[in-house]
Amino acid sequence: EFVEAQKRGIPCVSRADYLGYIMSGYNCRIGLSGMHGKTTTTSMTAKIFTDAGLDPTASCGGVMKDVGSEYLIGGENYFVFEACEYMDSFLDFYPTVAVVLNIEMDHVDYFHSMEQIRNSYAAFMAKTGENGIALVNYCDDDVMKAAEGYTGRLVTFGVEADEADYCAANLVYERGC
Repeated sequence: EFVEAQKRGIPCVSRADYLGYIMSGYNCRIGLSGMHGKTTTTSMTAKIFTDAGLDPTASCGGVMKDVGSEYLIGGENYFVFEACEYMDSFLDFYPTVAVVLNIEMDHVDYFHSMEQIRNSYAAFMAKTGENGIALVNYCDDDVMKAAEGYTGRLVTFGVEADEADYCAANLVYERGC
């Protein structure tokens, strides 16, 4: 399709460029990134915002159970989106809040070192600007290394991590959940 469009002179843009353009008009743009858990966390965030009556627009990498689709069209204030790191596509986005769940070696056809990955995540967080927020996993050393030098507001979360700004503690598992 891309080759045929080029032959016909039809303008083409990448999905990441297009999504970045769409989100640019929203006041609060929350990008959920990480090597694992992006889709689940994006879906949960959209659900929380919806249940809070905030009428978010959302773009997720998988079908959101409560929506039945990968997309949710809502109001113009909140744009919740899955920010995929592969090929640095998340650098085409404009988050005001950058969430980083975890970092590890993945996508080895593109990323050749942990340093390259950390630098990409640092660049993603930097996209929020000085007035932005980076919400990062305190329990992940590579996430914290990527957050070094971040100039916006850095907010940390963790599990059983008293030093984090927000900490889950005393977790109880029932029937595997």
